[in-house]
Amino acid sequence: MNKNAIKNYAVWARNQLKKDIEFKAYSYEITKDSIEDVKKLNDAVLLNGKLYSDDVYDKRNKLIERIREVGDFDQVIEEIAYTWFNRFIALRYMEVNGYLPTGVRVLSSSEEGRWEPDIVYNALTVDLPVDKKKVLEYKEKNNIEELYRYLLIIQCNELNRILPFMFEEINDYTELLLPDNLLKEGSVIRRLVSDIDEADFKEGVEIIGWLYQFYVSEKKDKVYRDLKNNIKISKETISVATQLYTPKWIVKYLVENSVGRLWIEFHPNSDLMSKWEYYVDTKEQDSKAGSTLSAIIDKNLKPEDIKILDPACGSGHMLVYAFELLYDIYLSYGYMKSEIPALIIENNLYGLDIDDRAVQLASFAVVMKAREKNRLFFRYIEKNKLNINITSFQETNIFTETGDAKKILLQGVKDKKYAESQIDNLISIFKDAKFYGSIIETNDIDLDFWHERLGFIYNQIGNMIDYDYSVLMKLKKFLPRIVKQTEILSRKYHVVVTNPPYMGLSNIDEELSNLIKKKFISKTDLYAVFLERCMKYTLKNGFIAMVTQQSWMFLSSFEKLRETILKNNTILLLSQLGPRAFEEIGGEVVQTTAFVLLNSFIESFGGAYIRLVDFNNPYDKEKAFLSGINRYYNVDQSTFKSIPGSPIAYWVSDKMREAFVKGKRLGDIADDIASGNKTANNQKYLRYIWEVNRYKIDSKWILYAKGGEYRKWYGNIDSVIDWSSDARYFYKTNKSSNLLDKKFWFKKGITYTDLTSKDFNCRILTENVLFDMSGPSIIVGDEVKRNYLLGFYNSIVNSNFLKILNSSFHVKLNDLMRVPIIYIKDINILYKINELVNQNISISKTDWDSFETSWDFEEHPFLKYRNGADTIEEAYSNWADFAEKQFYKQKANEEELNRIFIDIYGLQDELTPDVDDNDVTVRKADLVRDVKSFISYAVGCMFGRYSLDKKGLVYAGGEFDIDEYKTYKADEDGIIPITDSEYFQDDIVSKFIDFVRTVFGSNTLSQNLEFIANAIGRNDNETAADAIRRYFLNGFYKDHTSIYQKRPIYWLFTSGKEKAFNALIYIHRYDKDTLAKMRTDYLHMLINKVSSEVNRLNSLIMSDIPRDEKRKYDKLLDKLNKQLQEMGKYDELLRHYAEMGVEIDLDDGVKINYTKFSGLLANIR
Repeated sequence: MNKNAIKNYAVWARNQLKKDIEFKAYSYEITKDSIEDVKKLNDAVLLNGKLYSDDVYDKRNKLIERIREVGDFDQVIEEIAYTWFNRFIALRYMEVNGYLPTGVRVLSSSEEGRWEPDIVYNALTVDLPVDKKKVLEYKEKNNIEELYRYLLIIQCNELNRILPFMFEEINDYTELLLPDNLLKEGSVIRRLVSDIDEADFKEGVEIIGWLYQFYVSEKKDKVYRDLKNNIKISKETISVATQLYTPKWIVKYLVENSVGRLWIEFHPNSDLMSKWEYYVDTKEQDSKAGSTLSAIIDKNLKPEDIKILDPACGSGHMLVYAFELLYDIYLSYGYMKSEIPALIIENNLYGLDIDDRAVQLASFAVVMKAREKNRLFFRYIEKNKLNINITSFQETNIFTETGDAKKILLQGVKDKKYAESQIDNLISIFKDAKFYGSIIETNDIDLDFWHERLGFIYNQIGNMIDYDYSVLMKLKKFLPRIVKQTEILSRKYHVVVTNPPYMGLSNIDEELSNLIKKKFISKTDLYAVFLERCMKYTLKNGFIAMVTQQSWMFLSSFEKLRETILKNNTILLLSQLGPRAFEEIGGEVVQTTAFVLLNSFIESFGGAYIRLVDFNNPYDKEKAFLSGINRYYNVDQSTFKSIPGSPIAYWVSDKMREAFVKGKRLGDIADDIASGNKTANNQKYLRYIWEVNRYKIDSKWILYAKGGEYRKWYGNIDSVIDWSSDARYFYKTNKSSNLLDKKFWFKKGITYTDLTSKDFNCRILTENVLFDMSGPSIIVGDEVKRNYLLGFYNSIVNSNFLKILNSSFHVKLNDLMRVPIIYIKDINILYKINELVNQNISISKTDWDSFETSWDFEEHPFLKYRNGADTIEEAYSNWADFAEKQFYKQKANEEELNRIFIDIYGLQDELTPDVDDNDVTVRKADLVRDVKSFISYAVGCMFGRYSLDKKGLVYAGGEFDIDEYKTYKADEDGIIPITDSEYFQDDIVSKFIDFVRTVFGSNTLSQNLEFIANAIGRNDNETAADAIRRYFLNGFYKDHTSIYQKRPIYWLFTSGKEKAFNALIYIHRYDKDTLAKMRTDYLHMLINKVSSEVNRLNSLIMSDIPRDEKRKYDKLLDKLNKQLQEMGKYDELLRHYAEMGVEIDLDDGVKINYTKFSGLLANIR
């Protein structure tokens, strides 16, 4: 199946259908902004200058009524678009598989090379109730499009008899807005036929689910983009946000190990198991568990008694495969093939979902599966009808819009008080049902009462002339569906199998979130709420089969849920899938697990567990599963309770369990533990170190640990926090903030990154640093204890314990506090650990300080490790040697620490001390990066940020002293032009060449420039100076903004895309006169020079020169004229800002100050 082709088509088709339908609405004088009043003219209506029959007038009014009812034109267009999309893909599936009752293709031709659909070609003979006179008229006028439209509508209406849920009779505004030109090349229908291989539709009805998931994918993406802007998931968006199609192999695994297991348990000799590729035998149990399991088996269960529910059925993937298994079960029990499909649909399969269209497709899918098994199944439906127990949630909100609904429902009842209580209860339970879905509980609903009410309304509706007709019609349409959903919600099932919605409650509308927190013990994610509800849906001794996020297995926030499961259920089978189990979900954040629970507890039962977390894509996970590797059998779930929080740590050895008994907790060793400060407004109160005046650091601004990238031992201190009295008052009093307790201020300890995509990593916290909630900290004054903890927490031993307690990427202090710490008293080992950790801190600090974003950066490594070298190549080589030695020294130290802690915990048979190079967080030399950083250092020296005469930061605020720069002079006015040619003697390229000459001497200047140009990349036939100029013009600023986290300290003023004028300034040297100086001393000078060059070129072109040269000069002249035009506009803008005398306040940060120069500065990407 070509999923890329399916996705591309579905995404395109949604947008095209919406556009086509909106245009069709416009032709009837209905747009998003206006609905024109029109009048009938006898038996016709005039719309946009065209006469239509009067039935168009009625359909148009129905469309208007729907738009007003919904209150959203776009939503109605969306509804009609997916209605036709569903019909088109259903027709395509049926015609390709030969399931259309007429046997005639509707969307395509069975003849190679003919684009005209068979239904048009066979219009006069097709077995449909067509008006042959009308067909002949269309054909005579060669109006094939109108003929096709006519036949398509008739075919859809005919399919209503067997598939009413998919093909509602078309005589309303959906017909009115059926797009034009359906047979035109590139239409939605033509591309459906051409873009998706016919073979994909023959693979099975699964393609319908994929088409629907991809169809809504753009809407889903928008919902998640909105979440980033704090727009919560609402009732209107929750179905799209949680739509996720389950991979086929996971579906098979869940169904075979629940539905299949149900059958096998009381038919152990059945040969069906051999057909089930994903079935996992839980192996022989001990006598006690085995006898208990045998005792709970219902040996009288017949196939038609089995009840299976998918409470989040989507487009029916689980139900379709359950049908497949049930069909074989029925056959093995001796049922006739022809009777099985109807029995399965009417007796065994139940489905619920909040998405109407997905449920349409689920119903369609199971009926198609039935048709696959019985070619006469459609005749059965026509003769007997079909009771499908798959429904989408309908709301009672419509019954409260007018009092008539309740009055109608009370008609003819004897006990009005009881009837009122039933009506009020039903309305209350299903108010906003599309938000709550299957977590709804139907307490105290009397189904007998509601069946009686349904019968009464159907029999008496024609006599209720005193009531609002629209209310009667809504009751007739929706009440049966509401009663049906009540019946399904009220049942108990042998098997509940589902892939529930994944959605953190913090992302959901407050109303739903509050309801969940009130009713369920799981208060973190919707999937866990579904897990709780599924237990209630399931019969005692029934099976719950789900694929969910794995967080419930480990996180402390799910501890109560785990306690409930371990107490009341038996984990029969669990496959920990980890990240990337779904093709559509990349990255490490969403990690899943697929499991089967027995809805009763069997003591000493040995469950089967499969670990697939280390395989990087869905295909490798499936392959590993089938190979039988990484399987753990006969794991008694009672052993999980020996670990604090009872994580589902099935792979844990006895030695690791023993550590939880012997080990101390963090609180026994550390002086204190704190989660950190919280500003609740980082944009206002946090800055990067380089943004603010250096003299305000350690007064208003304090160094701040805020987590950061994966890094061990030392570093990630690149932020400062506003610690003024006003700011601290805000942190203390604002309800969303948290002021760090004073006892934690400026204390030595350990800080870590709470959210990381790699292993846990922590660093030393120095006493001049405060810390954030994203970098929680452990306060330890004693150096030996501090280094012991630091060494342990950065070890492989701790990583493995944390995987038991929390397999997510968000490590909380509570997780660390549960890790067992075996703190030994052997003085020699303590000394060894202390020495190794101190070495690692020192190595890591040296590495951190080798890059200019460090507060303690002194000079570039090419200078620091130069050792007398007079070429940059040799200086780089010296630096590379030093960095490599540091790297491998730290790696060796980390491996030695791993070895020590493995020995302390007795885990020699389970863990190895090896450290992967990718996990060593000091950097080796990198030629491109380091040469570019040398260029950046040179620019810093040009502006006076650094000086060759003094180590460290020289100027970042305060009084600028030109005498600090004797060896290499800092630029006097702090404005450095960058141009594509050498227009200025002191432009940035000239200054850089002078810098290289000053540092490494004149004798090797040419060699050094060549080395630099080759490192940063040069074009063919390009001089070193030209390559360096091109880098400054096109690459430097992009690299600078990246290194400085989109908060650059050097700002690029640029005239536009022609890059005619460009100049860098240093924000710490900016004043209100900078722009005027830039305009008069640089921009005007450049305009004059370019103008002179234009005049020179014009003279050359007018002279007698070869044609090739003339073409070359024409091209250059065109470029210069564009640059002059660009600079003229820029001059006006620069003049405007210069006259304003714009001032900046460094405390406001780069982001805010940058906006003060709109149109003057380069975009930050």
